[in-house]
Amino acid sequence: MNRTFLILLMIGTALLIAVIGSDDIDQLDDAMPWNIQILENGSSRIMGITLGKTNIQDAHQIFAHFSETRLVTSNSKTVLLAHFDELNLAGLLAEIDLIYDISETDLEKVRQQAVDTKQGQYQLVRESMLMDLLTTPVKQLIYKPYIDYDNNMISQRFGEPEERESITESTEKLIYPALGLVIYLNTDGPEKFIYSRIDKTTKAEN
Repeated sequence: MNRTFLILLMIGTALLIAVIGSDDIDQLDDAMPWNIQILENGSSRIMGITLGKTNIQDAHQIFAHFSETRLVTSNSKTVLLAHFDELNLAGLLAEIDLIYDISETDLEKVRQQAVDTKQGQYQLVRESMLMDLLTTPVKQLIYKPYIDYDNNMISQRFGEPEERESITESTEKLIYPALGLVIYLNTDGPEKFIYSRIDKTTKAEN
């Protein structure tokens, strides 16, 4: 895509975010993590994000925040994600990671130019590459709430999972294939909700 157009697009997004304000997402009916809309093509719409369609640029407008682009490697698997910290979604504070739907070839190009961070937990993408990545669709949405969810709350909001799997003494994996959702319920730490397209649910195991 033309670089001048992308620059203008980023400027326009920044102005739009300034006008909208960070509380706009609070007004959306679908801002709650349990409000999952399943589309005919198998895509999911969660918190205003349609998996496989919404791109990173759109997500900045929807959340009225800019993200930090991170390259994360875990268990020999590398993903590129847009990290949003301390988002207020309808009164619920959370971190959200949007996984880029990017080819292995393009991911390797990003990896070759990634910059190490002092934390060592992830790498950052060079600014020269960021604009070219803005139109990349979102593959998965990972929601990490600041509040604790217990089994009762999960059952009330999402229903009973089709499968349960004990990962550790404190972590249980709940699988909802019909929703494209996997929940990691942690009694000693934060929960993690992974939303995927229906036909990719079994691969949503970060």
